[in-house]
Amino acid sequence: MKMVIKETYSIKGNGIVNEDRIDSFENCVWLMDGVTCISESKTGDVSDSKWFVDKFSQVLVRNLDDSKELKEILKKTVSKTYEAYRAVTNYQVIEKNQYPSSSLILLRQKGSRLEYYLLGDSTLIIKYGQEVISLKQDTLGEFEKEITKKINRKYISQSISFEEARKAYAPEILAKRAHRNEEGGYYILSFEQNAIEHGLQGEMELREPLHFLMMSDGFSRYLDLFNKVADSREFIENACKKGLSAIGKEIYDIEENDQNCTRYLRLKKRDDTTCVYGVIDGV
Repeated sequence: MKMVIKETYSIKGNGIVNEDRIDSFENCVWLMDGVTCISESKTGDVSDSKWFVDKFSQVLVRNLDDSKELKEILKKTVSKTYEAYRAVTNYQVIEKNQYPSSSLILLRQKGSRLEYYLLGDSTLIIKYGQEVISLKQDTLGEFEKEITKKINRKYISQSISFEEARKAYAPEILAKRAHRNEEGGYYILSFEQNAIEHGLQGEMELREPLHFLMMSDGFSRYLDLFNKVADSREFIENACKKGLSAIGKEIYDIEENDQNCTRYLRLKKRDDTTCVYGVIDGV
């Protein structure tokens, strides 16, 4: 059986650059959704998150090895990426809440088995025969809902721009990020190797064709915020029939018609929107 990428889709959101990334190498494919940094760039790149997803992907390619476990590979990649970050920032002392970070989905096919690993809030949907599996970590879900409500209330009550209201809560977001990758906080891909132990990992035996969607939260909101489909099964079936670009356009139009984020509460008008559709079959 062979893994084939049928379609990819990735467009920039409100930011100055797309901080999502899709990559593949031999029998692996992965998606990263960089978390926008609130502080100014430390790497000299247009965005530290963009630097992070690019560098991590480059280092990951050099460390992929079918004889090694995924967690071992990822820990080594985190370590090497941190070494590169220290060098590019001239070894200055930087607060942890200003480190770049990202969600990650990684798939690896080894013969008749498929391995998967997720860390952060990107979504993986797998259709295998009649079974549909949806996987996602949502460790920041309640915090994001509450901060989004606060921003919305401030925007409405004080007659200021949505962006101004969002900036007013930057200190609260930074305070939350100070507890990233530690007990009592939340776990995401950054420079702490211990976070790798907190990802979702599993594997499946491949006996029949398998379809999968990997998506950033900018794309998954088609289901979990905009409710354009009833469930994960309808989502992946729509993606197969309509194509990712058609769904991406629907997401774009919804966001364009709700620029102040009042109908659909969210942290910014438009997030980077990325998805991969692939198949593993007998080709």
